[in-house]
This record gives sequence, structure tokens and C-alpha cells, in this order.
Amino acid sequence: MQRLRSDPETVERDLVKLVLTLVELIRRLMERQALCREGGDLTDQQIEDLGWRRP
Repeated sequence: MQRLRSDPETVERDLVKLVLTLVELIRRLMERQALCREGGDLTDQQIEDLGWRRP
């Protein structure tokens, strides 16, 4: 079995990228949920166009 050689700086940088990506994903999901909850100002077609679903 081969061992993967990795540079600690590369691993750290990639881990930071992963964490930031996850934080951004969670932020977008929470924003969508808040918009759906508070408003109802969007038509069903607008929601569909955005790729959202009503809860």
C-alpha cells in the first residue's frame, strides 16, 4: 500500500478552502430559508426560477 505524501501547508490551505466553502453554503441556505419565511413576496414562478422550494 502506498502512502500519500502531503505538504502540511498545502493540507492546511485546502482545509481552509473547504471550511470557507461550507460556511458560504450554510450562509446561502440560511438566507434562502429566511427569505421564504419572512416574505412570501415572491411568486411561485420566481421561486422556481431561483431553484428554491417553499418549506
